[in-house]
Amino acid sequence: MTIIGIAGCTGLMLTGFGIRDSVDDIPSAQFDGIFKYDVAITLSNTDGLEKLEEYLNNNEKIENYVKVCATTGEISNGTAKINTTVFVPDSLENYQNAYNLTDYETNETLKIDDDGIIITDKAAEILGVKAGDNITFIDGDDVYYTFKVKNIAKNHVSHYVYMSKDFYEKNLKEYKTDIVYFNTKNISDEAQDQISKDILGFDGVASVSLISSLMKSVSDMLNTMNYVVVILIVASAMLDFVVLYNLANINIAERQREIATLKVLGFYDKEVDNYINKENIIFTILGVALGLVFGTFLTSAIIGSIEIDKENKIITTKDSGEEGVLGDDCLIDCSQIPMIYCNYDTQDVVDITLDDLQVGDEIILAIRSSEIENLQKEDDNKAKIAVEQLQLGTQRIK
Repeated sequence: MTIIGIAGCTGLMLTGFGIRDSVDDIPSAQFDGIFKYDVAITLSNTDGLEKLEEYLNNNEKIENYVKVCATTGEISNGTAKINTTVFVPDSLENYQNAYNLTDYETNETLKIDDDGIIITDKAAEILGVKAGDNITFIDGDDVYYTFKVKNIAKNHVSHYVYMSKDFYEKNLKEYKTDIVYFNTKNISDEAQDQISKDILGFDGVASVSLISSLMKSVSDMLNTMNYVVVILIVASAMLDFVVLYNLANINIAERQREIATLKVLGFYDKEVDNYINKENIIFTILGVALGLVFGTFLTSAIIGSIEIDKENKIITTKDSGEEGVLGDDCLIDCSQIPMIYCNYDTQDVVDITLDDLQVGDEIILAIRSSEIENLQKEDDNKAKIAVEQLQLGTQRIK
């Protein structure tokens, strides 16, 4: 019983530390390891794209940029469905500047090509598909497409599909640039802010988002889990102490006659104590060793099941315009987007969360033109739309 009790407590403690360390690494693994860009420019249309590219090419502080078509929809295996975003780079030559795709098992670098699609590992696990299987993609117009899964990529936040431009145009629709990712050289925050302000002045630019803001948003969400982990670790340590104390007392109480015999035979109290303590130490070492093995498997199982998916962060909005495209009852998908507040008096900009929003607040949304087009085709009274950035317009936060 001593070995089993200590093994269980040790396993729980190890799991707590393992979850904490793994969760802390998720933001950097996703936004440093997989997403390689520094800034994302969301376009509402491509009217100013040519001038924007000229600016990016001529700015010495910008290292490179990647144009991408982004389409939201669902992927399905015939029974289950999950929301996803399809990323289609304009060129296969430089998309690695925006995405670092690696195999979820071998960690080998994956390449986007015309032979099939790449989906992320958690999506593949939920749908029960593997490389070589077919999946169905359902776009915003409720049109079904069947694609072959060529590779499965490692991913930590949300679900994505990657395909080449030729594959996209051959199997879906005409390519249109929705997002431009770019990387800056080693510049100051002030210089990066100035570049963002310059870009916002171009026609068709809906928003400019820093990867650091996305990382902070995910980090803030994951930090709430630390409280649960701390409780788990403290409770496991206390339980470990209680188990050791009680089992030691029970062991001594059950062996009173044996201990009395040892004393009659001439054993000193110190020798009797050493005799009992050696047993407890041996059992503790065996229990800890077994607990480490148990905790390793338990941690792997829990971490493998963790899915950072913010799709349930939905708000309902009413368009302020009389003939606004959002209508009176539109569901806004606020998953994995930067949310900010700008103080109009001081011009200070701070990050916020959904907890900072109140019923009746005015918000300013950056939405891709493709999303608006899909929304206008919706017959549903409550359509859901993905946005690129949310700004709290109501002047309330000091």
